[in-house]
Amino acid sequence: MGWLEIFPRIILWVVVPLIMVLLLVYSAVLAKDIDNGKIRSSAVAGFWAGIVLALMYIISQLNNVIIPNFAIEFSIEVNIVAIVGGAISGFVLLAIVGLFS
Repeated sequence: MGWLEIFPRIILWVVVPLIMVLLLVYSAVLAKDIDNGKIRSSAVAGFWAGIVLALMYIISQLNNVIIPNFAIEFSIEVNIVAIVGGAISGFVLLAIVGLFS
């Protein structure tokens, strides 16, 4: 298994859940750190309402879950003449611009 197969899985199954957990912890800490009683209870209620809505969304989407297919097929065709011609013409234009500036 090469990097082209491992990297998307690391992003999907490690980085994204880690970001989600960190945002959950951050929002819980923000809700708990408020000093005013009424505002704090409102913030905690909003936090739990967000959790309930997230769970409702997840449950509603369970029938749409598909197994990801990370198979990538590469068919890269390299035209050496175009690459060399583009590099030469780019450096020639750069030299021309350098002469006039």
